[in-house]
Amino acid sequence: MATTQPQQAIKVMVVGDSISHGREGDWTWRYRIWEWFNRERVPVRFVGPFTGTSPPDEPPPPRPPRLIDEPPDPWPPLRTHGGYAAGVSSGFLANSDHFSASGRQAGQAKDLVAEQVAAYQPDLLLVELGFNDLGWSMCHPVQVLQNMKHLVDQARSAKRDLKFAIADIPQRTDMPGREDLPPPRRYIQQAPCRVHSALELTAITHSARGGTNSDAAYDGLHPNALGEYQLAQAFSHTLRTSHPVPPAPANLRATPGPCGIAITWTAVYGAYSYDLQHRRAGDTAWSTTPLPAPRYDWLHLPAGQTIHCRVRASAGDSPALKSAWSGPASATADPHPPPAHRHPHPRHTVRVRGLVPGHRYFIAVATWTSVGGGLPAGARAVRVGGGGGGGGVSPPSVPRGVRAEVREAAQVVEPTGWDWEYAVRAYNGNDESGLSEWVTPPPLDLEKVTLTEGDSLRVEIRHG
Repeated sequence: MATTQPQQAIKVMVVGDSISHGREGDWTWRYRIWEWFNRERVPVRFVGPFTGTSPPDEPPPPRPPRLIDEPPDPWPPLRTHGGYAAGVSSGFLANSDHFSASGRQAGQAKDLVAEQVAAYQPDLLLVELGFNDLGWSMCHPVQVLQNMKHLVDQARSAKRDLKFAIADIPQRTDMPGREDLPPPRRYIQQAPCRVHSALELTAITHSARGGTNSDAAYDGLHPNALGEYQLAQAFSHTLRTSHPVPPAPANLRATPGPCGIAITWTAVYGAYSYDLQHRRAGDTAWSTTPLPAPRYDWLHLPAGQTIHCRVRASAGDSPALKSAWSGPASATADPHPPPAHRHPHPRHTVRVRGLVPGHRYFIAVATWTSVGGGLPAGARAVRVGGGGGGGGVSPPSVPRGVRAEVREAAQVVEPTGWDWEYAVRAYNGNDESGLSEWVTPPPLDLEKVTLTEGDSLRVEIRHG
């Protein structure tokens, strides 16, 4: 009697950007395709170096700017440890590996995919890339297709029998100033290189141009719950779910500090961003600041200034995806920052290199200590190469062609009031020229001046 051998699991690697990576609290289309595989009783094993979604940004306090002689901050590591929606199956959490990263471009992935294929040996690649290449104006649409062809070639160099499902480039709702998005279909049709896949997968497609909202995307591009089903091509014709509205943030606090007022609240799981409304005491209109993390530092407030604020969580651009506003919070500023620089010590000198000749630069210096940053103190603007000698090291030339004139004179109260002389001096940073020649306005013809009751008086001094 013949026995049935258990079907070997298909190893699937999802290669994508933020649309495939997802934000913390998302179900993700990767989960929906996992559900579809299970419904069809197809054993599947997802593979790749990452397991989670993109977590919210951390809310760091203010930090001093990098000094000119300090090395730049290292590029931040990929953040892939975010969680999924609360209802995600534990079976998926044990089988959610992938190779998707927010911000990833096809032009980057083509040089990374061979190493991952060699390490995990997938049977099928589900590829969703290309929008970041175009959205950030990194390359022409034809170059995106060439990069995708290179990606396929590199992946197959690590595993010759590898199969592909390649998504079309997602099309977003209209964005003013970016009428080039999505790319015209003629680029796909006339491309010098075509990407042939084992099957065709169509990602979110907004065929109606000119719209401001999409039923399948929370911000015109990234998929909501319905879009996740569409991307996975599972249950998209029978099931449509709305994106959950996050609850209002809790524990809103406004706390005075050395540099101003720190506004904090408890992070809302699954929120994509926050809208903070704030105003000064006495104002009636709110100002709104969108924030990626649950903190806002209102710096350099004068002592005794009271502010009011409230916050809401956001799951997308639509008003229907905003939470209710939190309760209000208030605080009064009591700053104790370090003093501003007024007389810097001669040894406190910084040489700035790599400036562009002819550009004007504005200089300010601030003190930073363990309690925070002080108020910046400004210096005179400097135009590189603007000195009289052409090198920016000698004083500017003496201004020429200085003249004084009377404009729209209506009345002269005291004739001696026009007995002024004027001269002009040029500055470039702390370098200064000599004075120009002294000039006086021409004498006023008093016989031509008339003034009646109710006339206004205008006095204008022109400095040249």
